[in-house]
Amino acid sequence: MLCASAASARPKEWSEREAAAQAQHDIRAHRIKFYRYGGYASMPIGVPAQYFHIADRYPRADGGIGCIVYDRALRERQRKYSETYNKLMLSYLLRKR
Repeated sequence: MLCASAASARPKEWSEREAAAQAQHDIRAHRIKFYRYGGYASMPIGVPAQYFHIADRYPRADGGIGCIVYDRALRERQRKYSETYNKLMLSYLLRKR
């Protein structure tokens, strides 16, 4: 059974569609987090500066952190994924207030 579950796991595509689906899943499961993106000073991309204090309260996920970039296409997909995910998560938290 363990082999079957490991075989069905697939790597992230880093697509906007996948980000939206994952955000909805995490919201339903009450697993709030924000993806960080960027080099030296990574930030929760997609979150306006006035709401950084909200994102800082929750766990951080790696959505493309690091200064050295070998695959620019992957990094761009990570940026879009992180931005989409974070916008949906912030929208949920602001509605919940």
